Amino acid sequence: MLMIIAPMLAVPLAQVRPRQGRWLRLFPSILLFVSCVLGIISLKNAVSKDSISVWAYAWLILGFMALALYMNWGSRVQHRLRFRKQENRLAAAATNSVSDIDNQNNSSQGGQS
Repeated sequence: MLMIIAPMLAVPLAQVRPRQGRWLRLFPSILLFVSCVLGIISLKNAVSKDSISVWAYAWLILGFMALALYMNWGSRVQHRLRFRKQENRLAAAATNSVSDIDNQNNSSQGGQS
């Protein structure tokens, strides 16, 4: 399972901006990989001794996969949600301004009866 999780985590952790410290960005990724490996090994030993349920191993794998998916696509999803909110606000503002103009045209008769 680590062969699937490691590349999923490596892609977002390897991206750096120009003039950003590449080695500083490497430190959190090393810690994340080491914690993943240690968690998998320790849970594998605990499951083999029957001290923990097999589901704990699955939850750990799913947790790291969810983290990897969030790191890969989280910013895209947040950007799309913000863009949709902005579109909805603009559409609501346009609808309100059109209805306000209609109300002003209907309410002012210009002194004619």
